[in-house]
Amino acid sequence: VIRQRESGVARVVHLEQQLSTNAFSSSGSASSSATAARALCIIAMQNTKVEPQEKLLPEHALDSSAVVGDLELKFEKDSVKVSFSKAEPGDNSVQAQANSTRTDAAQEQKRNRRLALDRLRACMITLVVLYHVAQRFRPDSSTHTNTAGLYSYAILDFAVLIGSSQWPMYVFFTLAGFASCFSLRSRSVMLYFKDRTYRLVPSVLFGVLVLNPLSVWAFLTVFPEFGYDSLAEVYAAFWPNCIMDGNDSCTGSSVIGTYWYLLYLYTYCVLLIPVMLLWHRFSPPNLKGKSATMAMLVFFAVLFPLFQVALQVGWIVIEEAPVVIVFIHMNWFQFLSFFLLGFFLAWCPTATEILYRSHLFFLGSGLALTVVMVLADCSALQDSLGEWLDFPRLYLITTFAAFLFYGVWCAAQESLYRLPKPIGKVFDYVANRAIAVYVLHVPVMKLLECALYYILAGSIFDQNVYMRYILEVVLVYALCFGLYETLFRYKYTKFLVGMARPEVPKK
Repeated sequence: VIRQRESGVARVVHLEQQLSTNAFSSSGSASSSATAARALCIIAMQNTKVEPQEKLLPEHALDSSAVVGDLELKFEKDSVKVSFSKAEPGDNSVQAQANSTRTDAAQEQKRNRRLALDRLRACMITLVVLYHVAQRFRPDSSTHTNTAGLYSYAILDFAVLIGSSQWPMYVFFTLAGFASCFSLRSRSVMLYFKDRTYRLVPSVLFGVLVLNPLSVWAFLTVFPEFGYDSLAEVYAAFWPNCIMDGNDSCTGSSVIGTYWYLLYLYTYCVLLIPVMLLWHRFSPPNLKGKSATMAMLVFFAVLFPLFQVALQVGWIVIEEAPVVIVFIHMNWFQFLSFFLLGFFLAWCPTATEILYRSHLFFLGSGLALTVVMVLADCSALQDSLGEWLDFPRLYLITTFAAFLFYGVWCAAQESLYRLPKPIGKVFDYVANRAIAVYVLHVPVMKLLECALYYILAGSIFDQNVYMRYILEVVLVYALCFGLYETLFRYKYTKFLVGMARPEVPKK
């Protein structure tokens, strides 16, 4: 056959390869090797013409049917019918080539969404920097050291919307849970544990033992009203005076400071290893159909925000208990729920698709609630976070944060991978160094505050709050990247800012 039909050689070889990888799918009775060989000969002889063809087969042909590439084979008692397959989408006889195309498209979609989530990290670290700098311009800020009247309620409202509502931190913890799900699939438990330990523990210790005391010392050197003279005195007083968050002797600092995020994240990653391993043993549900979609939407839109309110109330009760000492006034259980949510979204793709298809609803609702927050006076609403009996305002803030989180999470996956190449490279650069920026930005902000006190005294930047705010944000960002590139990008220093990774053993 091959000698007679040279044009059929490639087709025969291709089909033989498919047979060797069990891609020759059949329904009905299982076709024997002899039947498959006869079918290959007929395909080569007919040269895959479009018109249906019938050829007699030798005896022992089995009653079955099969789809190979774009050809449909129907085995009858003493013949085989060869024709081009016209299977509809969803039919069991979908062509192998179409299946391959759909698989490639699905893989491409996954790659695009993961790239978008990486770039979302760059957006969130920028919001964190904007929030912490904005905190310096609130009227009651203990770190306010510029002109007495240099504050803005507009900046305060902005800080409440992006920071005090905590939805950017929801994104960070959800990203961490999402990444943990894939990490435990692709690496051993020990390698996962080493990776999280290398990245998080040294950066927390470096921040707590070096960066926080150093920045407080620089602050007290410029503003000596707190009564400390030397670095040794500041360091000795830092621990007893700043062990509790919010102590006035700490100039707005605490021992843990902003490193609570890294500390919480490490506890989740380590303590939940058994839970995540057990979770992986179960197959994710196939959430398709109207009832499953409605159930997931009710969960995301109603039940999950109510659960967050319950966690807020529970944390307030824990903080007020006389036998409990809380060193960090951040809700450990609330952020744990978002870490688990991220793991769930990575584990159950159909739930992710339901949330993804509803992103316009959540994003629109979040923006509408933003307007409500602004009209209702954000600064006044922020005070309700400590009033657990004021349920309507607390539920409003919690729902706003949850809906905006959902909308941003999904909209980012739709848009951020489409960025033009030069802009995408900037996002990738920031995303790859996000943890280093997080470790460095608050000490840099405090040191910059001391320097600008002398440099900008009497200038226009010391009189216009908005110009000063923009200037400080830009300088904090630039100094963080400058410090990283000059000091912390090297083998023996990058572990201090969370950029070190354990060596992967060679197979």
